[in-house]
Amino acid sequence: MIRLTIEGPPRTKKTSYRIVFPGKGYSAWLERVAGWVRAGDRITQQLRSVSDGDAKERLLSQQEGWGHDKPKPPYTRLISSEYHEKWFDHAMTQMPILRRQALDQIEELPITKPVGIKALFYRAQNSGDWSGYTQALGDLLQEQKINPHTLKVTRRGLGIIGDDRQVEHWDGTRRMKDAQNPRIEIEITILGDEQESLNLQPAVEDLVAARAPSALEQFS
Repeated sequence: MIRLTIEGPPRTKKTSYRIVFPGKGYSAWLERVAGWVRAGDRITQQLRSVSDGDAKERLLSQQEGWGHDKPKPPYTRLISSEYHEKWFDHAMTQMPILRRQALDQIEELPITKPVGIKALFYRAQNSGDWSGYTQALGDLLQEQKINPHTLKVTRRGLGIIGDDRQVEHWDGTRRMKDAQNPRIEIEITILGDEQESLNLQPAVEDLVAARAPSALEQFS
């Protein structure tokens, strides 16, 4: 079992969908679209009036490049709340301490086997939903991911577990209150070793008993 404490008031993961305009916001994107349309109209008008073959070929080449330069359309993005982001940033500053504490209790990080987590969320006040707290903590405990092509961090995390999909249960998790010392107390139990031991040991004993009944008696 691994025990960790994350200092600071816990926050739930509240998200919302927002429209994102590529570039520097709506005004800049709209200006770029207008400029792109004007450039296309200008090329089209010149094509109608030109008769020289070489000039027409150059204009067709420009038109092809103009098509490839089409501004990217707006898209929606799932964005976490400002309070959650501030909590996440504060928790990440504790990463060196938390990882060192975890490595004092386990040989290697991240944990890659199934886990059970018990978390006590000591809040500054009685607010926030249970599922929002567990989702936020699960995200925080994950290993960070980096895009191999752009080398940009696509997911941040403490790297205690590989992915929150490993969490089999949150048994014993509670929402508490401690206005003087808000925090999250965590107990992580690795389930893989226990499951293998429970599943394999009876099979081994049955095999030994079948092949050499007296072998078990020697150790009884």
